[in-house]
Amino acid sequence: MNVGGGELNTAAINGADVSGSQSANVARGQAAEERRQFGGIEGQKAFDQMQTMIRQLGTLPGRKTVLLLSPGIVATGIEPDKFKALVTAANSDNLSIYAIDVNGMDANSSVMAGVNMTQNAASSGTRTGMNNTSMDDAAAVARAGDTLHDAVRGSNVQAPLRMLAEGTGGAFSSGNDLRKPFQHIVDDLGGHYEAVYHPQSDAWDGRLRKIEVKTRAGLTVDSRKSYFALPDPGSLKSYDTLALLALGTNPPPHTFDFGASAYQFRPAGAASQYAVAFAVAGSNMTATALPQQKSHRLHVSLLGLVKDANGQVVNKFSRDYPMSIADDKLVATQAQTLDATFPFQVGPGHYTVETAVVDYEGRRASTGTLQIDNEERQGFGMSSLVLVSRAEAVSGKPDPSDRSNSRASAWFPCWPPP
Repeated sequence: MNVGGGELNTAAINGADVSGSQSANVARGQAAEERRQFGGIEGQKAFDQMQTMIRQLGTLPGRKTVLLLSPGIVATGIEPDKFKALVTAANSDNLSIYAIDVNGMDANSSVMAGVNMTQNAASSGTRTGMNNTSMDDAAAVARAGDTLHDAVRGSNVQAPLRMLAEGTGGAFSSGNDLRKPFQHIVDDLGGHYEAVYHPQSDAWDGRLRKIEVKTRAGLTVDSRKSYFALPDPGSLKSYDTLALLALGTNPPPHTFDFGASAYQFRPAGAASQYAVAFAVAGSNMTATALPQQKSHRLHVSLLGLVKDANGQVVNKFSRDYPMSIADDKLVATQAQTLDATFPFQVGPGHYTVETAVVDYEGRRASTGTLQIDNEERQGFGMSSLVLVSRAEAVSGKPDPSDRSNSRASAWFPCWPPP
């Protein structure tokens, strides 16, 4: 066997008890190859674990302190914007994370590992010009792009931990002596003051507002950098962040077309029921190829803010659509339209509905605006006329509060509307 890639770093710590035999090099080389192949899967797995932790602990009242013991987070497969949204979600749920790298001081530093991987990718290109290129060299050249990507995103597993900890007002520690980081945690929890911030503006417009805290010398302040002005902060989802940022951009972006329309149902004097229908063409969704899985990844999220005549948010709705489509079904999927409807109730008055669609794989977003004039009605009223493209039966018992004669169904309006 001729397996390489597991040789010890020349900048290894002196005195480290690590074997440098050929068999040890082969074992480390195979482990490095497995990490390269499964880096994306492990990165997404770690991201899902962080999301689950934040979602479950976020339901608890008050400020929460999390002690995260981890060997590191592989950032391969996680988009930077998605990781920032993860930090925002932790701050919204009042989580402060203290992360400790349990690996301690390793034989090879993560920084030097990234340098070696970058040099490996560069040297593989040099070997293409040589005669009698071996199959090992050809495979290395074919993997050069992945190697360079992993060198930048996957070699330093401490950086995501540090970002998650310091971004939530906690701290990050690494090393063989755990007494100092634990003492830091005890000091922070046992000797600190909490300051409550009351915004001067009472305009809950859904926009991002920055926070700057100043203090005198000798004091340390851990605070969130910003927040979204929503009347119900608990309704904020991690996938809402990019859509809200897009709505707050001046001018709002519109990089691709999508359909959105408001329909009125059950008009009444006190409150009328409306529904906003989205329609996103599959051809407008960016598909990222996953050759190893023989599939493509698509990811779209929808969001809407209902504002009254004063610009105050009275309702928010959103939905996330992460998709993995097999290669043989991609063309058929892109020929279809993603439909979604969101019902809500409003009283008499004028309302504006700000809509946003985020294409995560294409790193782009589009926004739009709808106007609703809900007049006060007495007695008989008629809802909007809708040309339905298709209807799907919904299982379950009928809703006793539904006074209509129709069976429960999921309806999808024809787009564009006639």
